Amino acid sequence: METRKEEDELSLLKVAEVSKVYQNKEALLPLSFTAEPGQCVVLCGGNGAGKSTLIQILAALSKPTAGHVVLDGIEMEKSRGNYVNRIGYMPDSFPAQQLMSVGEMLHFYASYRPDASKTQVEEILSRIGLIEKKMN
Repeated sequence: METRKEEDELSLLKVAEVSKVYQNKEALLPLSFTAEPGQCVVLCGGNGAGKSTLIQILAALSKPTAGHVVLDGIEMEKSRGNYVNRIGYMPDSFPAQQLMSVGEMLHFYASYRPDASKTQVEEILSRIGLIEKKMN
C-alpha cells in the first residue's frame, strides 16, 4: 500500500522543477505546478515550447532530466508501476488507428494495462453504444 506525503495530500498532480535536456538542448525548462481534483489544466505555447515533452514525461514515456512528478500521492520515479496504472495517454497521431476498428483499438490499448480485461473492453463498448460496431 502506498502512503501519501502530507504536502501532496490535496494535489492530484504535482510537478516540481521538471526539466528535460536532449543532447545539450533544453527541451523543457524547469516547470512547477499543481493540479487539484476537478481542476482543468491547459498547456499552451508555440512550437518547441515543451508541451509534448511535458506530456510524455507526465505519461511516463520519458524520464525528466531533473525534478519530480507526483500523481495522486504516487511518486513517478519511486513507484513507476503504481504511477502508470493511474494514467492514460493518446498521442495526437497514431498511424495504425486508420486501420483499426473501435473495438480493435480498445483491445490494443487494453493490452498495455495489466488490470484490463476483454470483458471490461466489451462493457465499455456496450456502455457507449458501440458494441455492435466493435469490429467495423
